[in-house]
Amino acid sequence: MRRFMSVVLGSVVGLIGLGGCAATPWPTFMTPDEHYQPVFDRQKAGLPLDEERVLTVKEFTRDEYEQFGDAHARQGHIVLAAVQYEKALELEPAHIPTRYKVAQLYLQHGKADKAYEHFHRILDYEFEYVPAYIGMGRALLRLQKDAEAKLEFEQALAFDPSRWDAENYLGIIADRQHSHEEAIRHYVKALALHPDDPAILNNLGMAYVLSGQYKRAIPLFQQAIRTGRADVKIWNNLGLTYAKLARYRDAFEAFEQGVGTAKAYNNVGVIFLESDQPVRAWRCFTQAVQSQASFYERAQENLELVQQRLARLPLLQRRAREQRTPSCL
Repeated sequence: MRRFMSVVLGSVVGLIGLGGCAATPWPTFMTPDEHYQPVFDRQKAGLPLDEERVLTVKEFTRDEYEQFGDAHARQGHIVLAAVQYEKALELEPAHIPTRYKVAQLYLQHGKADKAYEHFHRILDYEFEYVPAYIGMGRALLRLQKDAEAKLEFEQALAFDPSRWDAENYLGIIADRQHSHEEAIRHYVKALALHPDDPAILNNLGMAYVLSGQYKRAIPLFQQAIRTGRADVKIWNNLGLTYAKLARYRDAFEAFEQGVGTAKAYNNVGVIFLESDQPVRAWRCFTQAVQSQASFYERAQENLELVQQRLARLPLLQRRAREQRTPSCL
């Protein structure tokens, strides 16, 4: 990788003949920007300025480059952080913590191929470094190479059977392949190793949903919520599962906890529309617009859609449906 900065230090030019006499050697000249580049880099990284130290060393040490990288990463300067970590690795390629750090950085910011290369390179120095196998598996998942990812997670478990994250990822791969019972087995193992993790609880719940076992899924979503670390997706998954059981009031309340009243009415409206209950959908979309009319465009669009569908029904049939469903819920 190209270096981010270049410091030109006193290399000596050859002797030149001038009027038959040998000239005194002169150092090559540096522009002001080149001279002060190390100081600029320290300022960008938020590191303490030690100008005398910066200007007298020929190269930074691996630790200093890594400090630059850490500082840039904390500030969200991802490209600059990666450059500094790569510089550190040029000086000490076998330093596993730095290589793992840059691999994670690439993985988190959408460079799965580069992340995989660094995770894999770690194995040249420590073949049984389990986090590298987990990292390679995650990178391969991002690259849609599920079969190869599965092998990496299985290898991680062979070296360390306590890796709950490997079990969780194997469950995700099984779900992707529609092998939901196999996924459930992996999630149960992951949960035994790492109890009360909301992500695992959610994944296990979704595996039950995908296999049609709705009643078994609900307690898992509820347990995930009780941890206090549940995100919007878990509330939505709970709402969708209640809807599968025709518990529409419970579904609405779950959606409301996750995304607010207007979107909750819209979500329930979509469920009714998909289950051929256009009047109930119409009433729910109307409630959504009334709850947040100023900017909730999606509900307004859905309301217009269902009104068009109702307009195609014979008048008597439409009125009969409206009388049977006086409210959304």
